[in-house]
Amino acid sequence: MKFPFMSSIRERGSASASSETSPTDHLISVIIIAHNSKSFLREALQSVATQTLSRDKFEILLVKNFRDEEIETLCNELEVKNIYCDAVPASAKVVEGVKKSNGKIITLLDYDDRYLSNRLQVILEEFTGDPNLGFFHNSIECIGKNGEPLSRGLPLFLRGLNLQRRQLVTDREKNRSSPRMGFSMPDFNGGSIAIRREVVEFCLPYLQRVQMCVDSLLFYAAWETPFSIMADPRKLTQYRIHSGSISAESTMPASQSVAQTEEFKKVWFDDVQVVLEMVDKGHHAELQRDVRFRMFANRTMDALWDPSVSRRRAWEIATELRLYLRPIDLSPGFLKIAMFTLLTLISPRILKLFPK
Repeated sequence: MKFPFMSSIRERGSASASSETSPTDHLISVIIIAHNSKSFLREALQSVATQTLSRDKFEILLVKNFRDEEIETLCNELEVKNIYCDAVPASAKVVEGVKKSNGKIITLLDYDDRYLSNRLQVILEEFTGDPNLGFFHNSIECIGKNGEPLSRGLPLFLRGLNLQRRQLVTDREKNRSSPRMGFSMPDFNGGSIAIRREVVEFCLPYLQRVQMCVDSLLFYAAWETPFSIMADPRKLTQYRIHSGSISAESTMPASQSVAQTEEFKKVWFDDVQVVLEMVDKGHHAELQRDVRFRMFANRTMDALWDPSVSRRRAWEIATELRLYLRPIDLSPGFLKIAMFTLLTLISPRILKLFPK
């Protein structure tokens, strides 16, 4: 093992699998993150406080960078730990929430999203039923500004995101399984993730260094630790699309959208470098290849839409793409790049007919 503390985590994982586990041993910590805005925050708090799960089995922590009398009164009414953190990155607020939490299972929620009423009940049942479970990801329901369900006009990356069937990858199966788990974004949206505390503690040094890729870091950390990973098709989280979210970028003025996209890409690449550093110290080759492919995919899409792209550049991309030409990597992202690269090889002008 290349991680000095991995053996102790494996011992704890083995011990938990062989011992009796009672539901009360699985206190869940819900960490809600808010930065500069209280819009929708009341809804987020109430969606957690009104869960079907007994209130003594979970705690709620709100980590925000502002003070608001109305919200603080609500926190007192709902028995929410109200934590002030003026650090800008979302990761810093998550770290602060983890440090102040007591749960053996940690799950996140953005201020503008909501839980379905049975989400924590499902999480408790899954982790109690499988003592080896380390990471759980559920599907989402997209909602609009007023909470109405959305099915049309969704950003491209959200279409077809949800799973059709339940998937479980055990620690023993990880070396022969794709981290994509049958769909392209198993690490999308912190509000869809529930994770064992040992996994969070394992990646805490890296979590303190990223800015926004908290979800991805937690997902890849779960692959490095000796626990199972589950993707569940049930829609247990409502993901809100509104003018203040990155998902609504297509509704912004062009200049604002471009500026936000470029800043997002810069931060994303810096964060993924940290993720890559973490997985490179591990022993899962497919995990390392998956992170590298994601970096390659983002660079490639920018290159293919460059007005000056040439057939020669497309051939260079196709040559590099062959490194990932294995059945385990035939994800929608891989197939999309392969198709666009082929079209560019035929004629660089063809790609301009497709919406970016």
